[in-house]
Amino acid sequence: MRSVGERIVYTATVILAFTATAPAASAQSIRQLRLSPPLASLSEEFTISTSVRELADGRVMVTESRDRGIVVADFARDAVAVVGRKGNGPGEYQLPGSLYVLRSDSSLVAEIVGRRWYVLHGDRIVRTLPPDLPAIVATRGVIYSADSLGRVLVLETPPLEGTREVTERDSAYVALIDRSSGRADTVTAVRRRPQTETRITDERGRVVQSGSAPTVALAAEEGALLFPDGWLAVARLDPFRIDWRRPDGTWVMGKALPVPVIRYSARERAARERRNRPRTTAIPKGFPVPPAARSTARYLPPFESGRSSLQAASDGRLLVRRTPSADFEGTRYLVVSRAGQLDGELVLPTSTRIVGFGRGTVYVREADAEEVQRLRRHAWPPR
Repeated sequence: MRSVGERIVYTATVILAFTATAPAASAQSIRQLRLSPPLASLSEEFTISTSVRELADGRVMVTESRDRGIVVADFARDAVAVVGRKGNGPGEYQLPGSLYVLRSDSSLVAEIVGRRWYVLHGDRIVRTLPPDLPAIVATRGVIYSADSLGRVLVLETPPLEGTREVTERDSAYVALIDRSSGRADTVTAVRRRPQTETRITDERGRVVQSGSAPTVALAAEEGALLFPDGWLAVARLDPFRIDWRRPDGTWVMGKALPVPVIRYSARERAARERRNRPRTTAIPKGFPVPPAARSTARYLPPFESGRSSLQAASDGRLLVRRTPSADFEGTRYLVVSRAGQLDGELVLPTSTRIVGFGRGTVYVREADAEEVQRLRRHAWPPR
């Protein structure tokens, strides 16, 4: 087991393109799954709801990246109340990230700005963890996922000052950080997306400029997700598969998933432009225009990038949000068992995303034409 500081060497991992070995498969070979009609809905409007965590009494905690921050919602009463308040004091927050399930009714949430963590029990903030806590120092305040065994998962990259170029040969380390001691256990590495990264600090060490821009449009990257019970799922690209790490550290290596490889053709380009056109908004005056990617991937990645592309279902399976294509529109989640088997593909409307799970339930948000979001509760598993 090594500390974070001992792992600052940037490892170049030679990885073949996933398209070279991914299996060819027909759409008919994947079982299509659908959710049953909603069990309950909230009439409350949300702006951007990022996560939902179900409590023992059936209420849910919801994080919202704008406006209210953290709220508690009661589907039975169709009621929503704000938890805590915005500020910098104990029990207050500025911009909370996602909620992660701990033991019983406890949850963990990281402050996106300020590098503080909050522990909630039920609908109350019971502890504010300061930025100098060893685990927060080790993770730089960032949480990718967490478990009930006292660990959080982070993807580590070398410290950066200035600008650097990341290629598909570069990797990020998947590390499990002990929340009590800050000790890190690096368990594997994942392939990164080609991009340029910038981070500039002032003389006091404060970040004055930070950001990234892709250099290859539609380039793929690998991902990892820590489940509440301590299992770790790693989404691989060569070939496209899911590897699982048990809580005892042993691995279940997945086999190639029967998902077709799709060439990024003129037809796919036209379909992508149609999908993105309704969501295209003008860049506010004074904001920098992000540079265009220098090239485009030859094939669509099998799954979308970003933390929300992987979801931990309450039955232990992994949901992987598939990249939309001309023949596979809408929101689609590949459902993968812990044996690495593809159990099917959950098909949802384009405007719908999964944001959390409960005991035998799944929570989805759906946005209307004005981008107003509402939450629904459905039965899980799907049929």
